[in-house]
Amino acid sequence: MDADGNLSKSFKKSKQGKLKLVKNDDGTYRTVTSMEADFDIVKDELVEVFRMGVITKEWTFEEIRERAKIRDYEMAKNC
Repeated sequence: MDADGNLSKSFKKSKQGKLKLVKNDDGTYRTVTSMEADFDIVKDELVEVFRMGVITKEWTFEEIRERAKIRDYEMAKNC
């Protein structure tokens, strides 16, 4: 809906196929679809945590704290 309450066509469009979140060399991220040639080569940054209601990956509190330290260091380095 627009500001006046009139229906309008959505500009959103879903990506087709399987997706991977890929980290670029400059530290930014992009989405790669299974339609792209490098799909099978690139590393997916996402980790499956749930599948059909079952937890597939768990982390300890210490593992999470270690990851947080790395991100804090990287963020401070980029400031």
